[in-house]
Amino acid sequence: MNAIGQLYITSFNLRYSKEIILNSCPEEKRKEPTFRDDHYPDNFKPFVKKIWVENKWIQTCWSLDYSKQKSIKGTEFFVREMNEENELVGTFKSKNFGARFRIKIYNENLEKLNLAAYRLNQKYNN
Repeated sequence: MNAIGQLYITSFNLRYSKEIILNSCPEEKRKEPTFRDDHYPDNFKPFVKKIWVENKWIQTCWSLDYSKQKSIKGTEFFVREMNEENELVGTFKSKNFGARFRIKIYNENLEKLNLAAYRLNQKYNN
């Protein structure tokens, strides 16, 4: 993450982290991650499943189109606007091969998506 991104995340955390709660998703609404019929980097599927299992506020995950996968630098999480909707996306890279996945959180809104991206980056982006 570049310096501006880190500054944004730090400022967000100072301002909102105590006010926003990522509620656990009810078990009956949680769905195992799903994957397109594509070729993935080594350990991609176990990584996505691990994220889903360890974070009970994640409702489900699914793999995304891997076009422009060369631009994937490593493991990171970010919020982007796609088709007039905000979505939480994770990236994973093994050697020179990367993949993306979408993360659906329970009761998502922009603030919760930003907090989720921050927490996931803190926990999984080494």
